[in-house]
Amino acid sequence: MQYSRSFAFLAFALFLFAVSTNGQDNYSNESQNRDTNLLKNPGAEPRSIDVIDGWFPAHVPAKGLRMWRDTETSKTGEGSFAIENTHEYDHPVCNNWAQTIENVPAGSRLRLIAYVKTDNAKSAGVCVQCISDDPKAGFLEFAATPTIRGTNNWNLYQSKSFVVPPKTTKIIVRASLCGTGSVRFDDIRLDKTESDQDTDNSTKDVPKLINEAHHKQFESQLKGKIVHTLSLKKDCMVLSYIPNWDHGQVDNIAIASYKGGVRVLIRWEDVPESVVANSKHRFFVALYARDNKGPGASKNGDLNVYEILEDWPERSSFKNQPKYSSKVAATVTLTNDKAWKFIDVTEFVHGQAKDKRPNNGVVLRLADENVPPKDSFHLGFPSREAIGEWQDLRPALLVVNPNE
Repeated sequence: MQYSRSFAFLAFALFLFAVSTNGQDNYSNESQNRDTNLLKNPGAEPRSIDVIDGWFPAHVPAKGLRMWRDTETSKTGEGSFAIENTHEYDHPVCNNWAQTIENVPAGSRLRLIAYVKTDNAKSAGVCVQCISDDPKAGFLEFAATPTIRGTNNWNLYQSKSFVVPPKTTKIIVRASLCGTGSVRFDDIRLDKTESDQDTDNSTKDVPKLINEAHHKQFESQLKGKIVHTLSLKKDCMVLSYIPNWDHGQVDNIAIASYKGGVRVLIRWEDVPESVVANSKHRFFVALYARDNKGPGASKNGDLNVYEILEDWPERSSFKNQPKYSSKVAATVTLTNDKAWKFIDVTEFVHGQAKDKRPNNGVVLRLADENVPPKDSFHLGFPSREAIGEWQDLRPALLVVNPNE
């Protein structure tokens, strides 16, 4: 897939990129061997005046945005990658320094490492994207350093390790500032590694989402005992105002009511027959609202659920989103605050099982998707791929046995 240098939202998920574990204590001797680094000019050294050799700026130009080589602030060497921004965009934007690697080491295990310094940054970090020639495939692999917020001195961060998929035709590394603030990057490395001790299992341990504290909170709110937890098999968001945006395997999903709407597609694991056979069991989609931006932050939003009628790729776009029923399968009024949200889909799950309809998942969309910007409603959630600080807040389908 080709990424415009002018639009950073094509380089990242719409809101924030995925997070992983801090690498301060794991910067091995292997990573210090410069022969293992696949990146050119990892420290923004001043070889020319106007450009940083090997890198290009991917940005949405604005008054208040500046991207340059900083020769006054660096961790090592003579320069660092600098981004500063005071402009408030009308949509989330991640401006970034990027480098494309054409000589792809397919099958190799890699790890991303970087020094980062921030000043009042809304969100910053470094990510790596493995891409194929198939425009419908999206990212074959995606990894990132932790998301860094606020003011922090130079610190070392690393991503999970990952194996480059065989169909990868190019790799892009991006050092990004999402929103406002200031950030410096130095000694950015994409190293070959033999270690797989931190291999991501973000989609394999979803039942751990329901930890003891959540159990008590959920059972109190849902007035019953949680007897089963089902993870999501697929999830993605689709945006009417970016109709070809199709990055489904990232760490966030969202719903919004402006410019024709932002919708979420989800498909949970197949419900075991023994579970759905119990007519007393109730089913709830659990989503954690971690972000409630927008002028309508004090308003509530009516959310409708619709059954998807066909199979769909996780990297779907608004333009090619799957067909779904015109009948509302469930509805709920959501408050615009940062908290767990529960969508009761009990009638839908039991009806689907009774009629033996295939489980293609559901669409979550606001009842009114053309609200004026001044009254717009927006909630952002961690996706099933969320790791790091959001790992315990992934979405799931809860099966609840009501209190007698």
